[in-house]
Amino acid sequence: MKSLEREFQVITELQNRGLDFGLLSGQNNNFEVAERSIKFKRKGTHDLSDLGHDLTVGEFFDIIANLAIEITKIHSNGYVHRDIKPGNIMVTQAKNGAKKYAGIVDFGLALKINRTQNEPGIAGGTRPFFHPSQTKDKERAHLGQDWFSVALTSLYFMRASVDSLEAEINSSSNGILIDLNQIANGGQQTIHLGGDINSAKNYFQCLADLIQRATSASCDIEEIAALGKSLSKAAKSYVTSKANNNITNKDKPLPITGNKIAKHDVLLIIDETNSLSSEIDRIKATIEEVVQEFDGTMDLRVDLWTVRDYARKGANQKDHQTVRKVGYRLTARTMAYAIGEIAADAVQHDEAEAYEMAFEEAAKQPSKKVKGEHLWLPRDNTTRTVVLAGDAYAHGWLRKPWWFVWLGLVKTGEASEVQRKSKFTINHPGALNQSVLNNENWAREQRLQKEQDSIDQFGAQHELVPDSKGGTQSRPNAMNVVKRLRDQKKCTIHTICLGDDIVAKSYMKFVACIGDGVNIEGKNDFVDALVGIIASPDKLLYQKLLNRNSISVTAKQNLTPLTTFVLK
Repeated sequence: MKSLEREFQVITELQNRGLDFGLLSGQNNNFEVAERSIKFKRKGTHDLSDLGHDLTVGEFFDIIANLAIEITKIHSNGYVHRDIKPGNIMVTQAKNGAKKYAGIVDFGLALKINRTQNEPGIAGGTRPFFHPSQTKDKERAHLGQDWFSVALTSLYFMRASVDSLEAEINSSSNGILIDLNQIANGGQQTIHLGGDINSAKNYFQCLADLIQRATSASCDIEEIAALGKSLSKAAKSYVTSKANNNITNKDKPLPITGNKIAKHDVLLIIDETNSLSSEIDRIKATIEEVVQEFDGTMDLRVDLWTVRDYARKGANQKDHQTVRKVGYRLTARTMAYAIGEIAADAVQHDEAEAYEMAFEEAAKQPSKKVKGEHLWLPRDNTTRTVVLAGDAYAHGWLRKPWWFVWLGLVKTGEASEVQRKSKFTINHPGALNQSVLNNENWAREQRLQKEQDSIDQFGAQHELVPDSKGGTQSRPNAMNVVKRLRDQKKCTIHTICLGDDIVAKSYMKFVACIGDGVNIEGKNDFVDALVGIIASPDKLLYQKLLNRNSISVTAKQNLTPLTTFVLK
C-alpha cells in the first residue's frame, strides 16, 4: 500500500469515527490513477518547523498539551501516527503573532496499534523524532512511538537545532532533565488556579518525566507509553482549568539553548518569460546537490514567485497572473522541486517586465482584504532577503534618468543615500563612475526613442496597469517601490542579471543599489549566485559553498560583489 493511499484510508476511518482531520468529502478511493492527490480543508496557517523557535512559554505549553490530547484521541481509535514532528504540527498565527494549536497532519506512516511494521515504505521516520523501534520490520506499531516523538519534539523547541539536540542526547545517557516549572514560573512553587491548583505542576512534571525517559539510553517503549498516558491526563486537566493563563512567564519567549543557527527568509522573484527556459532542469538538479549543505546549518524559508508582463489591453486579465506565487515558505529541499514548476514560457511582448508589480505585492502587509498566504511574510528575528532574477527592466524605467534622480538626493547630502552610495561602491568598484552611468543613460534614451511608438502599453509615466484583482491601479514608481519594499519589510534586495542588455543590466544594478544589496552577473552562473545569496547570513557556510569543487573560476569572479558584501 502506498503512503498516500494509507493516509486516505486512515483519515477516512478516523473521520467516520468523529475525528475531523480536514479531509474533503466526495473523493474516491482509487489510487491507481496517475498523479492522484488528497484534498484537505486548510488546517492552520503554519507548521512548527516554520515557527517552532518563535514560541512564547505560554504558547509552547498550550500547544504541547493540545497535541497530547489529540494523540490520545488517535490512539483511542486504534491507530499510531508514527510521524509526530514539528513539520506535522499545524498552528494558526494571528495578525499579532499569537500562535494556537490547529492539529496534526500527514498520516502517511500511520498503522493500526500492534500492526507489524513490514509494509513497503513504512519503516523509519524523521530524524531524530522517531523511536528506534520504527526501523525494525518485525516490531509492531506501539503507542510509545508517538509519545517518544512528543518528547523529542517538545525538547527540540527548546534547542537551537537538530544537531544541538542530537549532540545533547548522545552525551546524556541518563536522559535530559528540564525544569519546566522554572521555565513557566521562574521557580515559584505555588500557582493559584482556582479549583485545580496542581494541574499545571502535574503537567510540567509529566512532560519533564517523558522527556527524560525518551532521551535516556534505554528509552524503554513500554515505560514511555505509560508516561505518555499520564501526560495526556495531566494535559487535559491543564487545558480544562485554563492553567496556561496563570503561568508567570507565559508571554516571554521560550528559552532556547545550544549553538544557534542563522535564520534566513528569502523571497525569490524569477522572470517567467524565457530567461531560464533552457536552464530549469539543470538549475533544479544543481540545487538538489547543494541543499544538503543547509541541513542543520541554516533555518531557511524561501517564498518563490514568478513575474511576467501585464496582460495586454483586451485580454482576459482575471485569468492572467502577472505575479504568480509558486511556493510559500519552502525549505531548501522543497525549493529545488518548486523551481521545477516554473513555466519559463510566458509571452514577452516587449523588453520590459512587471518587476515593479512584484515589488509592490511583496511590500504589502496582511489585511482583511488580503490573505497572508498571498503575501511575503518573513518571520521575526530573521535575516530578510529579496532576490530578483531576470534579463529585463521594469515598466517606467525608460521614462526617467533614474540614476541621476537618485544621485541628486546624494548630492543634497541626505545621509542615508550618501552611505548607500558608499557601500555599493565598495561592493561594486567602478559601477557608479560617471562615464559608466552616462553610457547606460545614453542607451536608455536610445531605447526610449525606439519604443515611443512600440507595443509597450505600460511604459507611459502615469500609466494605469492591471492589478492582482482584475482591476487597474497606477503603475508603481520604479524607484519608490524598491524603497518601500526595503523599508517596510526591513530587507536587503539583491539582483541576478540573466542577460547582456545594457539597459536591463543598468536597471538590475539600480535595484540592488537602492535595495542595499548586490548585483551579480548570473547568466551562466545562476545557481552559484542564488546559493551564495541564500548562504550569505552565515560567513562560514558561505565560504564552504564558495570553495566547493564544482564552482567555476568565472562564477567566483562574478560573485566578488557578494563575497565582499558577506565577508567584509
